Amino acid sequence: MAKNWKPLDEARRKAWPHGRMGGGLLALTIVAGWIAIPFVLGVLALLAWVGVSGLEPLADALFSPSESMRIASLIFLIPSLTFSILCVVFFVMTLARARATPAVTVAGFGIQFLVGLVSPIAGQAAMFAKNGMDLSGLWVLIPSYAPGWFIALFMTFGLWSYLLGGVRPNAYYRNRVAVPSAPPAAQAAEAA
Repeated sequence: MAKNWKPLDEARRKAWPHGRMGGGLLALTIVAGWIAIPFVLGVLALLAWVGVSGLEPLADALFSPSESMRIASLIFLIPSLTFSILCVVFFVMTLARARATPAVTVAGFGIQFLVGLVSPIAGQAAMFAKNGMDLSGLWVLIPSYAPGWFIALFMTFGLWSYLLGGVRPNAYYRNRVAVPSAPPAAQAAEAA
């Protein structure tokens, strides 16, 4: 059954429980904040440390002396950084009640899924190439990464379904509520 949307006025939104943050939306916001706040504090601390001691000690502290390990650590760090940045964006936009939050979050999780799909194989390929190994052996790694890819894919579709079509996100972010549309026969009877 298709959904029609009815605007939710401010008084009804405040009185209606779905118009406030709660349930799954509150849980998502708490988890995103739990990741976002330490990430932002860590970035600020890192910037302060770089400001005091420069970039060279940072490079020495983060990367192994081995070139192949340096490549692998950078490539495997990318999914963690994209997920942390996504959590910061979601957390800030949710607290600001930005109407675009569901669409931005869904797009971000789609990007995160693609980064998580490509990053492990790219990291292994870089290490294989650096060590002069044959890249045809990469296919053996796919079964070990596939369960994580499927879980991420299902979570992305679940989040997409909830944020774009759920009652609470639509009431909270967009101030609207779904009204089921009547079947065509009922609409024709009402018009007559």
